[in-house]
Amino acid sequence: MSYSAEQKTVRHLLTSQLYRIPRNQRKYVWDKDNWEDLFLDLNFATKNNLSHFIGSMVLLKDEETVEGLPLLVVIDGQQRLFTITIFLAALLFVMKKYNLQNDYYGTEKYLYATDDKNISHHVFESSYHLGLGKILTAIPNLKFGRNVSIDSFLKTHVADKIRDKNIMDAFSFYVGKIEEFILQRKDDPQSITVLKDAILNTEYVRIEATTEEDSYTIFEILNARGQTLADHELLKNYVMRYIEPKEKVDNVKTEWEDTEKLLGRGINKYLLHYLIHRYKVDENDKKDAYKAIKKYVKITDIESFYSDFIQKAQYYSKLQNPRLVDGDGNEICSDLEYSIFTFFRKKRQEQFRPVILSLMHQKELGELPIEEYEQALEFIKNFFVCYTIIGKAKSNTLTSIISSYAFKLENSFSSDLLREFFKSLKDRIPNKDWFEKAFSMIGYSHHFKFYNDDKEEKKARLVLEIYEESLGNKNMPKEYTIEHILLDSDGEQNSNIGNLLPLEEGLNKKCANLPLKDKIKIYKKSDFKSVRRFVDRYENKTDTFKVEKRMSHLATEFYKIINKA
Repeated sequence: MSYSAEQKTVRHLLTSQLYRIPRNQRKYVWDKDNWEDLFLDLNFATKNNLSHFIGSMVLLKDEETVEGLPLLVVIDGQQRLFTITIFLAALLFVMKKYNLQNDYYGTEKYLYATDDKNISHHVFESSYHLGLGKILTAIPNLKFGRNVSIDSFLKTHVADKIRDKNIMDAFSFYVGKIEEFILQRKDDPQSITVLKDAILNTEYVRIEATTEEDSYTIFEILNARGQTLADHELLKNYVMRYIEPKEKVDNVKTEWEDTEKLLGRGINKYLLHYLIHRYKVDENDKKDAYKAIKKYVKITDIESFYSDFIQKAQYYSKLQNPRLVDGDGNEICSDLEYSIFTFFRKKRQEQFRPVILSLMHQKELGELPIEEYEQALEFIKNFFVCYTIIGKAKSNTLTSIISSYAFKLENSFSSDLLREFFKSLKDRIPNKDWFEKAFSMIGYSHHFKFYNDDKEEKKARLVLEIYEESLGNKNMPKEYTIEHILLDSDGEQNSNIGNLLPLEEGLNKKCANLPLKDKIKIYKKSDFKSVRRFVDRYENKTDTFKVEKRMSHLATEFYKIINKA
């Protein structure tokens, strides 16, 4: 590996050299905390006659020059170079305002370089953030001694206010800080020259690679521990580095940005779940998803990996943000997918996502029929309800099963393997006596403190809904009331799930304070299958109804639901 490394200053960095950003680098993402840190460090340096140090920058010298000006690609250090440029631009803006002509022309050369044909170029440019170039182009045209509003200046010269918001905010922040600096020093504009010297005398380690391969290797060594870049950003760099043919790079860049936008903050979580679903990983792999993927994906397989990764991101977006249709009316999720994915999102249950990714893919490949796919989703939901919500077992005890079968179902799918997965989960549910005991704790009532809780109501509703669905009612209405068969005010035992039915609100009101034999006539008008089943059983023998007995019956039915898959 061939490269040179030496300590230099920003003054040297920005003298008669041009810098550009490679396609795979990040957008400008530094925020107010980063800007504040830099300003405080520079302020500290001016007060103590010290030099500030900003770390290392990895550069790759381009074979071409721009009419005598060396051209370098910024492999690592982009965020710092952006910020330094914006800070210097803010200084020039303020120098124009206060008519500091000598200081302005002495500083201008660090942002604008003149080539052999006397044409001026911006020392640092971004093809993504065109607003930065617009600001740099506009500043020389400002008149000395004229007080220009920052807002009007930016509004006039920056076209894309959304894409370049961080650029605009950083520029406004530093202009404001420089103005404060002047006020704190007896309102002396000349005092800002110490800030200029502080930024230009800032030191850094310049690492200049001689080949593209060496530059990316150095970049990974500096960043692979994730201290400056997130895993998905490191992965993006890895893909862009090795994707073939190179003509695909622009398309890859666009697709990757679309994926980042689609998943937002969930992209690193997707990376971990993708890793679990796609490869046979161990616990150490999960601690560093980027490093693990590099281990499993050979350079020659980058293209196929990338295509798969982008495709699965579309699946993952359904889990993360379920929608029935997109803005154009195209179906995103089926009704059942939407119902189950929304349920898991509300419960913040993400552990099953690697397995569901595998099932979604097998459905798309035609290996898993839609009916069986939907049955599998229903089983996973019902298992989660029985195991975690009713049984109160810790879902993290399922980690090894989910990791193992997510990989198996993705890479060697068969119906037998799917049934084996179901069985491995069912084996985790304790015996029926244990389940019935846990089930007996479910209930809801306004009259007793233990059951008068939103969580208890939601749990009771969930049980009623799943039971209704098991009877064939797949279109459970969103709005319904919980009916107490026997008056819950007559005793805490009547708060129990065995005494609860789902019922239309209008019918529920008619049932108020009536004895069960009179309620039966009203229940007959209900569209709920579980209510009609109750009527069939007790219409002519209301005196035989016992809350505990029905609770036991429901527990048995639930136990069958999860064990029949």
